[in-house]
Amino acid sequence: MGSTQYQAWPAIGATGDQFDRSWIRRAILAVVALKIAAIVLVFDPIGLQSFDYPKSMISRGTEWILGGLVLLALLRFGMAVVPRTRLHLAVALYALAVAVSGLAAENTYVSLFGEQSSYLGLTFVVDMAVLYLALAVAVRRSADWLPVAITLIAAAVAACGYAIVQYAGRDPIPWIADPSVRPFSTLGNPNQLAHFLTIATGIALGVALLTRRRDVRVAAAICCVLFLLTAGLTGARGGLLGIALVGVASFLVTWRLRGGAPPRAALPAVLAVAVLAGLALASPAGQRLAEGSLADRLFQYNVALHAFADRPVLGYGPDQFQIGFIRNRPPEAVAILGVERPLWAHDFVLQALVTTGLVGAVALLAVVAAGSAALWTAGMLRAPRIAAPLLLAWIGYWSEALVTVSSASIDWFPWVALGITAALVGRHQPVERRRAFGALPRGILIAAACVGAVTGIAAFRANHDAGVARLSLRAGPSELAVAAAGSATRLDPGRATYWNWLGIANEALGLVPEARAAYAEAARRADYVATYWANLARARAEAAADSADPSDQRAMALAAARRAIELDPYEPLVRRAIADTAFLLGDCDRALVEMVTAYSLSRGDVGYLRDLDRGSECATDVAAARRLLTDALGVAATAPVYAGLAVVELRANEREAARSSALRALELDPANASARMVLDATGR
Repeated sequence: MGSTQYQAWPAIGATGDQFDRSWIRRAILAVVALKIAAIVLVFDPIGLQSFDYPKSMISRGTEWILGGLVLLALLRFGMAVVPRTRLHLAVALYALAVAVSGLAAENTYVSLFGEQSSYLGLTFVVDMAVLYLALAVAVRRSADWLPVAITLIAAAVAACGYAIVQYAGRDPIPWIADPSVRPFSTLGNPNQLAHFLTIATGIALGVALLTRRRDVRVAAAICCVLFLLTAGLTGARGGLLGIALVGVASFLVTWRLRGGAPPRAALPAVLAVAVLAGLALASPAGQRLAEGSLADRLFQYNVALHAFADRPVLGYGPDQFQIGFIRNRPPEAVAILGVERPLWAHDFVLQALVTTGLVGAVALLAVVAAGSAALWTAGMLRAPRIAAPLLLAWIGYWSEALVTVSSASIDWFPWVALGITAALVGRHQPVERRRAFGALPRGILIAAACVGAVTGIAAFRANHDAGVARLSLRAGPSELAVAAAGSATRLDPGRATYWNWLGIANEALGLVPEARAAYAEAARRADYVATYWANLARARAEAAADSADPSDQRAMALAAARRAIELDPYEPLVRRAIADTAFLLGDCDRALVEMVTAYSLSRGDVGYLRDLDRGSECATDVAAARRLLTDALGVAATAPVYAGLAVVELRANEREAARSSALRALELDPANASARMVLDATGR
């Protein structure tokens, strides 16, 4: 039936010594389990960023506690508690590569704390390194991995339950996106939910294949079914890839553990996975795979390669994919990918190449290779019932990471797997004696860790208050929105987006000087975001319109507008904002150009053509306006463009052409007021 190692559950490290019996070691395992549960399940529906930010804050709070416990273990028992393994070197080199990339980055704040909505800066890497070390130190018995495995599986079951509620249309929380179409559960993104369920499937499948207990095997098998079917509901195509490779890997892992003999015992499990995979192909994810096009993803990969070529050695900095993408995207990007600026490459290798350059990508791949080799060789020999589930989940994570986004909600798993692997394969030394460590210094250390754990509360509150401001603005201008956004900037002044929301709230109330000052802070703190500069240009233009001596504000408005276009010339939202600025400055010709440019970049989105009739009526160069609108018809022949062209042709006294354009506009939109005005003027 297999080797002795396959049957046994041996001790991993030196057991029975003083550290093995220490409360510190048990406390580390408990905090790690709490950390995993919180990262997966905690979210703030009111917050400006409802998912990754609360998860990041809680993760960094537990980082302080874990760091304090690990430091206390080192002070009391010495370096003997740390297993000796080459994995430490691979992890340290990767952390160093990220740090060096951060030093060379343009935006220090983002390098440290990560971009809004992802939070994968250097602080995340430090947090994960502490998690890795904590597990490497604390896992010394085979049973020590059970808190991690049980917590992960339980969190996945809870996430599935909420996803099913969402899919059934019973979610009590009114989200912006409809979760009944593609449920996202407690992870906040369907792709991230599928990614997490792939990891959980790997753990559950490994347990089902290797456990001796029938009840555990049945429970694990039921979990596999639940995870796979829920992943299918998300519509995430990457989830199908990850789970399929987990199924294939389970066959290979069983073959490996049986010394190359035919793994007949695994055949029923593999057959079951194949049947479930067939059901998954009939799910929303399978339908998207069959019906969807990969052109958008391939286009994004191409832009990422250009961004890497622009800064190949150290990249743009940790979590700064957005900057590299914007600076290298072509005009057709919005039409293919939409107006959202991608924060991720949808491929972990390309993500590393763009953000940390060749140095960081090579270091990351070295970590992946070292972890894979350790699990496949020494891990399988020493503790197969731990190594096999970890390896299956590890394969699922990295295979799906080739086609999906990075996330603080998910990217903790490799560090957990590496920490346990270091404990599995490392050489442990028995702790022969306990060092004297007084109650006072021990109390100071614990107090410092607890104080550090709550330092993220201010940032958490800032995110929540910014969300309150956004919700308030949906109902209309209000002093509550201004107060909430102002609170966010005071609690966490480094986040440029909070200043931008403060500017929006002030502008909605007509507080132009306050809005201008807030937009200026947003642009100063994230000078690579064109939207902030465009908002600042509009606010300065409003100030110029209200000023007795508008020359200075007009010049500054034009300078901000130029900066916005330099940063992101192919963003239609920016072009639309510049059109508003031009109207405020009385430059109708520029406003018309910017509106039509936004319309062209979006491949015919009429939402960017509001006030087109105004621009058509006040443009001073009528011939240029006619050429511009004629070219716009080549992008998409829509009623607003025909109506605007009719107005311009009427101004040029080309009455028959104006009448023809107006009639065409009314065919497309019988309620178009500008077209009816032209018909009235031409004597229909």
